[in-house]
Amino acid sequence: MAITTISKKSKAANAQKVNPLIFVIEDDKLQLEILKDHLESTTQGADIKVFATAEECFAKMGSRKPAMAFIDLNLNSKVKTAMDGMKAGQKLKKLAPKCEIVVMSDPANRVESINKSLRESNMQFINKGSSAMALASAKVQDTLNPFQAMIQRFDVAAKILKLEADVYEMMKTPSKLIEVSLPVKMDDGTIKVFEGFRVIHSTALGPSKGGIRYSTQVDADEVKALAAWMTWKCAIADIPYGGAKGGINCDPRKMSVGEIERMTRAYTAAMADIFGVDKDIPAPDVNTSGREMAWIVDEYSKVNGGFTPGVVTGKPLHLGGSQGRVEATGRGVCTAALEALSRMKMNPKKIKAAVQGFGNVGSISAKHFAANGISVVAISDHTGAFYNPKGIDINKAIEHCQKNGGMLKGFKGATAIKPEELLELNVDMLAPCALENQITAENAPRIKAKLIVEGANGPTSAGADDILNKKGVIIIPDILANGGGVTVSYFEWVQNRTGYYYSEEEINKRADRWMKQAFNNVWKVSEKHKVSMRIAAYIFALEKVATAIRSRGCY
Repeated sequence: MAITTISKKSKAANAQKVNPLIFVIEDDKLQLEILKDHLESTTQGADIKVFATAEECFAKMGSRKPAMAFIDLNLNSKVKTAMDGMKAGQKLKKLAPKCEIVVMSDPANRVESINKSLRESNMQFINKGSSAMALASAKVQDTLNPFQAMIQRFDVAAKILKLEADVYEMMKTPSKLIEVSLPVKMDDGTIKVFEGFRVIHSTALGPSKGGIRYSTQVDADEVKALAAWMTWKCAIADIPYGGAKGGINCDPRKMSVGEIERMTRAYTAAMADIFGVDKDIPAPDVNTSGREMAWIVDEYSKVNGGFTPGVVTGKPLHLGGSQGRVEATGRGVCTAALEALSRMKMNPKKIKAAVQGFGNVGSISAKHFAANGISVVAISDHTGAFYNPKGIDINKAIEHCQKNGGMLKGFKGATAIKPEELLELNVDMLAPCALENQITAENAPRIKAKLIVEGANGPTSAGADDILNKKGVIIIPDILANGGGVTVSYFEWVQNRTGYYYSEEEINKRADRWMKQAFNNVWKVSEKHKVSMRIAAYIFALEKVATAIRSRGCY
């Protein structure tokens, strides 16, 4: 039996007020004040604490753990018996494993030897100086949790729209945060309790829509951010949905199929009053697929007494799934890329592209890029990265993965390179289709692509955004670029409700038209307000949701 906590706006609002904590440990008073003042003047949504020594930091640290720490390498330059920066960073990492450590040094230090030590200790290194100040600010933005990073961009769009205070608060705060404890019997007979979440961000435009992910990284902040992104994504795609997201904190790789099924059914039963064809419609996400959606349909139908395929999308075809759904997101990424290249007056047949991630989204995006004349010169997944300046045969790469357990490792059609090198290759277009925060303040200055099309959710950090925008890079944001998936999910839901099913050709034709219109809408807003495509996407989405809120009213 699941234990459920439903938290409406009061708890959701309180949760967002916890700012990330940043430590600055520097024994030079002048440099300490310079860095502190700079961070405070350029960073929003973070609490900054300063210490003269590591010993002072650990004595006053308390139970609240920092998200990031800037530590002077030569902390013992004045007091020789004091702990140096390397030891301080290592100790802090043990006390706060999720803390990002940035060790600061004077240019006179030997960078290469220090960097080697830092790499081994999982820390980063920057030189002190004026250029380091800008990098420090960007790195702080990178440490903001996903919800706060979303709020930053939301705030910029809201100010441009001059959004009323009451509407702003309603759109900023999730409608519901549901937390459930799921006791599940494991194969060895023991009971393990999993933590599950579902966030309903908004239902202003219609029932909420969003995937369910299984990962050890799942927490309330991540799910809140993803739910908000779904609200904006649905508004941009012009489909009558609000935004939601769900997940269970678990490691499915260490679980049997039976354990995953029992956990999925427990989650469904706990959410039976939340889910619904006209209320909240889940879908697959990270580490979930049509298999899990079939279990949810079955469990939900048992609880509610009647076969209800429309309660989820992304189902197998034989249970009411839609043609075209498997390729929908990748196909949409390609459509967005082609529309962008057209506006930039760049010929697709003269474009070289790199695709990070070769799962469903990455491989399908690459396949459609190649079909439209774009030369894909680099691809990667978690097992390896590969580069061929003459272009990679994508169909052969996909065939290799299918025969190799879904992995690129061992692919012979290109030269192996380091995964981090792919993002920095001399290409015209980059498609990050893997995980969040792959393009950061650290590597953004070295990115050479003129166009970035985000197939993944949140692949570009807030800190990297400013750097890339100043370089003139066009970024097609995730809430626009990967909207093809939710568009075809909407078609699946419509088909389930009517009982009439379209052919794959019809689905693709409709989806392409939807994506082109969505791109055109955002591009016009970008030109009108002279802002980046990301901020333009937020402006378009916020304006649409705000109009619905005003029309429906509140009490």
